[in-house]
Amino acid sequence: MQQVDGVIGVVYKERTRGYRIAVLERVAEWHGWELVKGRVEEGESFEEAIQREVKEETGIETLEEVMPLEKPISWTFTSNAGERIYKEHYPFLVKVPEEATISVENNVKREHKQGFFLNVRDARDILQFDEQRTVIDQAKQQLGI
Repeated sequence: MQQVDGVIGVVYKERTRGYRIAVLERVAEWHGWELVKGRVEEGESFEEAIQREVKEETGIETLEEVMPLEKPISWTFTSNAGERIYKEHYPFLVKVPEEATISVENNVKREHKQGFFLNVRDARDILQFDEQRTVIDQAKQQLGI
């Protein structure tokens, strides 16, 4: 079984009426809503990987704070080629400026159709996979909400 290490981020901003979390509509390989996530490239730390992934997938260049969360998430799946793959992603909270907006236009991989900042409940509810909901729950605990 192949193992892939990655990162996953709860990209958030603080608004007057509460926190907003970035969600992305994925269209490559499968269709649904997800958090920012991706592989760790060779020679890259987990923190460097999440910073790169946030910039690539959301177009947001200014990151105010990057904090690791407690527990990695993991899952297995079968690729289109029939290979079993084990993924382990290390979660991060990534704070961006209040005025930040998401643009998927410059992502060369064209993984996402669009992205939005949603309130915490709606962001959690729209996600495709339970593992990502678990990451939001970790973020809520870290933020005290």
